[in-house]
Amino acid sequence: MKYVWGIQVGHTMIMINIPIYLLSLLYDKSYFFNAILGLVFTSTIIDWLTPLNGLVHLPIITSAIIGGMTIGIGVGFMLRQHISPGGVDLLALLISKTTAINPGIIIFIIDSLIVIAGIIILKDLKLMYSLITISCVGFCVIIINSFKTINFLR
Repeated sequence: MKYVWGIQVGHTMIMINIPIYLLSLLYDKSYFFNAILGLVFTSTIIDWLTPLNGLVHLPIITSAIIGGMTIGIGVGFMLRQHISPGGVDLLALLISKTTAINPGIIIFIIDSLIVIAGIIILKDLKLMYSLITISCVGFCVIIINSFKTINFLR
């Protein structure tokens, strides 16, 4: 478990996400159950891929772009099916349902505000790479969720 300022990050993330999960449970039970499914699925995939960590070494800018696109494609297809890995993505899914705003735009705005706050508070310009990742995630989610149907085979 990773510690930041003496707090276990895993537990903190759960505590921050509980209100979003409760909101989804009150608003639309299917979103709540799909979020639990998405959380279990993404956590399992991350655990399975952990042994690959450090296998390939790329420049940080390349990693930010490839990582953002990979996450964006995965989250984009999950959101198309009303499944989310939780957190900001679940909140974006709930907001997009009521406002008809593309969830990729909402994810980009919320995540950008969080990272910009981090840059201001921590005064670490390396967090700018996170903005690149977030931009790639948002762009991929926007593209994938812009079309009513996607047919791979004709």
